[in-house]
Amino acid sequence: MDDKKSRVLSRLIEYCDRHNLCVDIYDGVAEPGYDDKIMIAANWNPDNMKRIGKFIERYFEGEVLTEWSDEWIRCEDCSKAVRTHPDCYGWLPYYVMGDGWIMCGDCAKESVEDCLAEFIDNDNKAIMDWMMESAEKAGFVCALDDPWFGEMKCKRFQTGWHEHQNDTPQKALEELYLLCDEDVEKGKEFFEDKYEYLFAITGKGQFDMDWTVLIREREVNHE
Repeated sequence: MDDKKSRVLSRLIEYCDRHNLCVDIYDGVAEPGYDDKIMIAANWNPDNMKRIGKFIERYFEGEVLTEWSDEWIRCEDCSKAVRTHPDCYGWLPYYVMGDGWIMCGDCAKESVEDCLAEFIDNDNKAIMDWMMESAEKAGFVCALDDPWFGEMKCKRFQTGWHEHQNDTPQKALEELYLLCDEDVEKGKEFFEDKYEYLFAITGKGQFDMDWTVLIREREVNHE
């Protein structure tokens, strides 16, 4: 962006501040599929906001993005924007949300263990597929394998509206416990003493979701 456009953008932001217009300014965008550009997010429905939005699109010629403020949030590490609402059936969040914080996928990959801590041994949360490579580098492996066209692949569970798509995290964990001992309670005790687990969403459609289970050996504290 040239100096003239930068000055115009600064005056536009000052105007919004003076008139108490609710706009969110992002220095960049971390969401996959979007250009990493300045973004202004707002409710563009009111007439005055429509005029501002049209001016931005016309004057900046795509150098400043305009989006809806209720569909985006700020990464607390890099301050870039990430989408919080789906824009297609297969969309998956490109962020990690913890207790009072949110981190985009780019920053999460730089803070793997801190982010994975939100999901380890939690049967109510799952990492997204883009985080699986980082989890594998941190020592997690597929807990179960399944034959797929003659090869053993990481087993995929399915949950959805169609027949037989009735897998649950609890059922998947029970399957792991039974591999450790035919008595599920003894198997659970053995498993929880030796391994930690996390769930990973590997795909999403309009009416269903695929996911898998990853495990790694617990670190033994010898103190």
